[in-house]
Amino acid sequence: MVKQLEIWLPAPPSVNNMYRSGRGRVFRSTGYKRWQQEADIAFLQAGGLRPWRVYPVCVEIDLFPGPQYRSRDLDNCVKPLLDFLVYREILADDNTEHIRRVVVQFQQERLQSNQVRLRIRKA
Repeated sequence: MVKQLEIWLPAPPSVNNMYRSGRGRVFRSTGYKRWQQEADIAFLQAGGLRPWRVYPVCVEIDLFPGPQYRSRDLDNCVKPLLDFLVYREILADDNTEHIRRVVVQFQQERLQSNQVRLRIRKA
C-alpha cells in the first residue's frame, strides 16, 4: 500500500481570480483555465497518479516561490489545488469525509518558477 503520494504542480491562481462574471453568468477566468492546462501537463509528465483509496487523508501543500513571486494569502491556493485533485480523480472528493486536514506552508527556497508540492497521506 502506498503510504504517501507526492505531486509537483505550478502554483495556482488565487481563489479570488478563479472566476469572472458577466452577462449574468459566472465562468472560469482565463488565468484559471491556463493554470488548469499547465497543471494537466505537469500531472501527465509525472506519469499520472493512481486514485487514492484509503480515507480520510491529510493534504500537505508546500508553496515554493519563483523569481516573479508576489506575496499572497496562503489560504487562497487551497481550493484550486483540491479541486484539481478531485478533477483528476486522485481524490474521490474534497469534503470532510475524505480530507481531515490541510496543511499549507510557504517555503523560502526559490525555484525557477512558482510551484507547489502536494503530499497526500492517510490521516
